[in-house]
Amino acid sequence: MKLFLILFLFSTQAFAMRVVSTSPAISEMVSRLGGEKLLIGVTPYCLDGATASKIGTALQLDFEKVISLKPDIVILQENSPGKASRVLKKLGLKILIVKIITLDDLFLAWEKIAATLKLDSDKILKLKKKITPNKNIKRVLFKLGGAPEQSAMVAGKDTFYADLAKSLGSTYAISAGGWPSLSAEELISLLATDTIIIEITTHQDRLWSQTQWNKFCPTCRVLTWVDARAAYPGPAMVESIVKLYQEHGESR
Repeated sequence: MKLFLILFLFSTQAFAMRVVSTSPAISEMVSRLGGEKLLIGVTPYCLDGATASKIGTALQLDFEKVISLKPDIVILQENSPGKASRVLKKLGLKILIVKIITLDDLFLAWEKIAATLKLDSDKILKLKKKITPNKNIKRVLFKLGGAPEQSAMVAGKDTFYADLAKSLGSTYAISAGGWPSLSAEELISLLATDTIIIEITTHQDRLWSQTQWNKFCPTCRVLTWVDARAAYPGPAMVESIVKLYQEHGESR
């Protein structure tokens, strides 16, 4: 029995992969799958892999540091081919490239990571099942920044946020793409009586106060989500927005 346990522990350690992550979303996905200890290199913006070495960002990767860590795999988030993947391939390192533009992209990336690292994908399936269309919020717009009482930066129709809203059964309130900055008049013109604005920020002190909203858009109905993980599309964001939808329905 002791010999079996020793062999089991040895084989587990022997096949544990050494993983470098180049984005907060990737680090979160690895961690939520139970693989945080596999992370040996992460970006300064990653909230997971606290003991891992810092390897720069996907746009400014410290290639020497990455090589020194001797990773089994480098997981890159590249929505289009970039310098990092080209250089890493030339260096002979094994890479996995994922993109996260839509909600489907997120789940496909997560499933690829689970399969590559041989981690249990049960949490992926559980989150997928939570995403069902509902009538709690009929029309929605995501606000991510702006100058209080002057302009509001919102997510356009071609963003992850809009795709998530549509998957939850909402009509997205703006037809423009990208990240438009709207004046009060422009914002009010988009809103119907059933429109909800979801204000997302990483820190409580960045939320607009009720007074600021009253001056900018007194008729706006606003829900908020404040979390350090609000800075990027990832599983935590999806889970939190789904919960926000549910709570809004229960409070009506």
